[in-house]
Amino acid sequence: MKRFREYVYEDSGTFIDYYKETLIDNIFKKGYITTDVYDYKDSDEFIVECVDTNSFDLLESAAIIKELSDFEETDSRLWCDLQPEEAIEVKAIYTYKNAVIFYISEMLEKINESVSDLDIDKNNPDESKKIIEKTINEVVNFYLWLK
Repeated sequence: MKRFREYVYEDSGTFIDYYKETLIDNIFKKGYITTDVYDYKDSDEFIVECVDTNSFDLLESAAIIKELSDFEETDSRLWCDLQPEEAIEVKAIYTYKNAVIFYISEMLEKINESVSDLDIDKNNPDESKKIIEKTINEVVNFYLWLK
């Protein structure tokens, strides 16, 4: 049985894959990328879609809140008018979302650290972009390996 952190790593990696061309272009042009998830076009919609595709029952919701407690959503206004079971499920969804956003930002930071040592040749964009893509893939694969 997968732990929920594994799903978080996969969803975070999916975000990186989805924006990979943008990341490669920004690194090639500027030498770095922004680590703010919401700076990427339609990223809020991507996050919502990513989280909404997951459906958690009550036991899974409790397990998410426990396993991802470092990211626990504490804004009780999000579930204050709900029945207890539904409130736990909503809290779990927001906790999961917080974890995904955290790991996306962390991956973006690791990508920046990794590309800072690259010798990007502006006169050879194809080769430079291949090297950048390889570096991005290595960062994502590291997180997927943690599963």
